[in-house]
Amino acid sequence: MPSIAAGITVTAIALVGYTAMAGVIGAGGLGNLAYLEGFQRSRPTVTLVATAIILVIVFAIQFVGDLWVSRIDKR
Repeated sequence: MPSIAAGITVTAIALVGYTAMAGVIGAGGLGNLAYLEGFQRSRPTVTLVATAIILVIVFAIQFVGDLWVSRIDKR
């Protein structure tokens, strides 16, 4: 059971990364904001803030996933 929880955590983190990359090709969201408003308009602050928000989301998912795994694991 802990390995399933760890797999769900990794999958959720991968989905956040994929959605950010999909934003670059027009899917919207933070990836779109970072690329269109930040990179293409030469506004590095926007790119940095959008990237930092994505990192915070990933760190939060990882933290919750690690807590979940540690509570499930009976070793």
